[in-house]
Amino acid sequence: MTDETPPKARTPRPADSMMEKLTLTLFGFVLTGVVGGMLTTWIQQRGWAWQNRVSGIEKDVANVVAANKTTSELINLRWHAAYRMTRAIEREEDEASWREARASFDQADREWALHYSNAVRDVEFNVDAPFGVASDDLAKVWTVDCVKPGGVFPFETRSARVLLEMVNHCHGQLKGVLDPLIVAQPEERRMTRANRERIDESYRRLDRLYKMNDVLRCVIFDRAVSIRNAQSTQSYWSAFFGVETATYQPGRKLSDCV
Repeated sequence: MTDETPPKARTPRPADSMMEKLTLTLFGFVLTGVVGGMLTTWIQQRGWAWQNRVSGIEKDVANVVAANKTTSELINLRWHAAYRMTRAIEREEDEASWREARASFDQADREWALHYSNAVRDVEFNVDAPFGVASDDLAKVWTVDCVKPGGVFPFETRSARVLLEMVNHCHGQLKGVLDPLIVAQPEERRMTRANRERIDESYRRLDRLYKMNDVLRCVIFDRAVSIRNAQSTQSYWSAFFGVETATYQPGRKLSDCV
């Protein structure tokens, strides 16, 4: 006779109480709402980050364009006034023409003194800073002889502010050459050999300054183009996940503008 043990009966699982079901349902709703809300908020914030990035690029372009306009007007005014003054001395113009040239020269000098500091500030903060460029080469500017034969700029620099400081430095040297003739009496401005040498030197300095002004404008304009291009090179997803670079990348080197 075989001894068979009956299988162990399973203990029946107690039915979930209504309270447990309601608690689980409520917890599910809360968890889904919190996670969904957090995810929605994060996605919105990332979308706003991209919109802010685009708006920031537009603002940065506008700032560089404004700095270019202000700087160009300032350097053009001073260069043309210095050129006109040099021509007036060379041609030994009559008293009325002389006074007109002198008035333009003095006015340009005053405008430069009044607005130069603001131009430097705009170039440093709106043209250099967005590219992570520092004015480390400023100390080199003050030792430069602006009439010495060589390239337009005697050293390579990435800073637009340094280029503007160089223009200012060279204008100061040009003014130093012209001043003795400007303050001289009419008979002392005659084209003697010594005065002719001063005029010739002034023209050489004006030629160098003309090229320096063009290079400076080229560098600033290139920064505006580089910022504008960032809108197409930096993707939506790079801004979405916050991996875009903090600064822009310049397109040209100084030597390319020269």
